[in-house]
Amino acid sequence: MPGSAASLRRNTVLLMLSNIGGAALSFALSALIGRALGEAGLGIYAVSAAWIFPLALIADFGISTLMTRDLSASPEDCERYLRASALARGGFGGLLMISLIVLAPWLSRDPAVVEGIRISAPLILILPFYSSFTAVFKARNAMRLIPWLNIGMLLSQVILTTLAFALGGGVRAAIIINVATSLGQLIAAYLAYQARFAERSPAEPLSLLVRRLIQRSWKFAVAGLLAAMQIRLSTILLEQLTNAGEVGYFSAGSRFMEAARLIPNAYFGALFPALSAVAADPQAMQRVFGNAFRLLILF
Repeated sequence: MPGSAASLRRNTVLLMLSNIGGAALSFALSALIGRALGEAGLGIYAVSAAWIFPLALIADFGISTLMTRDLSASPEDCERYLRASALARGGFGGLLMISLIVLAPWLSRDPAVVEGIRISAPLILILPFYSSFTAVFKARNAMRLIPWLNIGMLLSQVILTTLAFALGGGVRAAIIINVATSLGQLIAAYLAYQARFAERSPAEPLSLLVRRLIQRSWKFAVAGLLAAMQIRLSTILLEQLTNAGEVGYFSAGSRFMEAARLIPNAYFGALFPALSAVAADPQAMQRVFGNAFRLLILF
């Protein structure tokens, strides 16, 4: 049961493994890019990602968080929510992606950064679509899949980037590999969902559910956007006020600061569906929340 103490502990460990493994591989990737291309190459890579992450959260519009909450209580609705979320994000996310490609020359004075932003633009759609499947895995208490998907993607990215640099590739190749491995991760998540959870859903119009998703998810969207701006805005402003080399130094140093957030982030990722699953039982919810509150204060 998602709300049980044993399940919460197990899911926290699984997400912690995913976060720690992902952080280690992300650090290795940053070190690899920095060693091969210098601080300027790492800065170009970081600025390109800094523009993508907030826009991907806008395209997501908080729907993934809403899906985790709702499906933890009603897992039988997974298929309908996936279809509705794809419709809700597809048009708006596509518009954001095209707008970013067109407006990229106005976002940076550095031609390499402009090219990196344009190459990375498909991630505006890829990342929200992938987060829909992780929301289902969390809600269905199948978090074992998440470390495999995240670590597998980053490991593939590190290996392919190493090969690209050995063959004389530059930051452009590294960004292309980032997009390609993220797409591969999305495909793998879709196949995992089809293998384990896919169900036939009635061929009913989804317009009402799409409308309700958007109406109910906007608060999560605002929270996600503010968090993204807090994390990424400093990178964007630094590139605007200095140069890609300075951003490279900043990006490398930030990897160490991010390490302190790995454990609480993993715990919250497991706690949110656990609380959602017991929301109808006030006593159980209070017990789970109280234990979580004490543990986080101790941390």
